[in-house]
Amino acid sequence: MNIVLFDEAELEAEIKISDRRIHHIKKVLKIKEGETFDAGIINKSIGKAYYTYTKDSLVKLNYSEGSDSPPTPNPISLIIGIIRPVNIQRTIRDLCTLGVRALHFVVSEKSEKSYANSKAYDFSRIRNYLVEGAEQAFNPYLPEVYIHNSLVDSLPMFNDYQKIAFDNYEFTDSLGKVKINKRDTVLALGPERGWSNKERQKLREHNFSMLSLGERVLRTETACTVATSVLLSKFDII
Repeated sequence: MNIVLFDEAELEAEIKISDRRIHHIKKVLKIKEGETFDAGIINKSIGKAYYTYTKDSLVKLNYSEGSDSPPTPNPISLIIGIIRPVNIQRTIRDLCTLGVRALHFVVSEKSEKSYANSKAYDFSRIRNYLVEGAEQAFNPYLPEVYIHNSLVDSLPMFNDYQKIAFDNYEFTDSLGKVKINKRDTVLALGPERGWSNKERQKLREHNFSMLSLGERVLRTETACTVATSVLLSKFDII
């Protein structure tokens, strides 16, 4: 991790020495009492934390907010057909690192329905994945995460967005070739087996442009990272 993130309430209290962040501070960064390190408050600020003391297996840190405001999330949201639990941690972590605003996981018609019941999709675990991504990015902001029972449930949330859906069968152009305006944008990526005909129709009814990511068929989790990266490039952010 490149920065250590905390909830504001944690910095007002004492933290257990067994906490994975304290372990990182002591064993990896080798910070000792009286020294400082890069830290931040989740969804608020970055600055410096001062290692005050260790007492009875508890650590006290004092935090000082920096003068520079970290970049807020990029105007990109994703609708994602629910993916294999074994891949969810990396996917969420990497998309958080790229600075997306929101992730909407949907149980689509061709999804493996059992995936949504996996412990990997518990919101407590998802938050841990997000924090890992934010710590890598040196940025305290976490994307909002939603889980929807269907694609249709998620679509009304994007009425005023620029809308792009990816499909290997009925695309009209590739993301790399079309002109994209820099404004709130939602990218919709189907599950491993793609969108159903009914879902394609619903996407069109909600004014999604059907595009591709090239000639090769990508895994959903790979496509998410590629699509976000291409869009960030078009927005002149990377």
